[in-house]
Amino acid sequence: MSDSGELAALRQQAGVDALRQQPEVNVLRQQPEVNVLRQQAEVNALTSPHDARREAQQLLAAARAEADAVRFAAEQTATALVERAQQQAATIQERARQELFWCRRQLRQEREVITRCQRALVDQLTMLSGVAVETAKSLYETPEPGPVDEDSSGLFENELLELIKSEG
Repeated sequence: MSDSGELAALRQQAGVDALRQQPEVNVLRQQPEVNVLRQQAEVNALTSPHDARREAQQLLAAARAEADAVRFAAEQTATALVERAQQQAATIQERARQELFWCRRQLRQEREVITRCQRALVDQLTMLSGVAVETAKSLYETPEPGPVDEDSSGLFENELLELIKSEG
């Protein structure tokens, strides 16, 4: 019920209570008040469905407004969460892209180092192969030495070792 309907009902009840408490002599003096209270009760009874309908409509409108406010707040919260999640995803994606770039650069540098080492090894093998060929040719071209004592053979081996060390 609306406030005016409740107020009217309270007035009516107060009027009836007042009539019950007063002696019968006073009832005659209070007759106009009783008539007024009865008229108000009749008017309240007639307008009460309208008041109830109006109050129900007001309550429904208030509930709809509150539901709209809650829905709007939920949409705002959901939108904020989605935006924050998208920002985090973008940050993660950017970090992953940077890490992938760094890994590729690191891999390229390591490949370059491996390629340089490979070239150095090939160059050393080529040089060593050339030395081996030269050594083999020189061994076949030199005449056989005559009998040599052990001291001179040790000298020959030392010279060969020094030659190998200096070329390697």
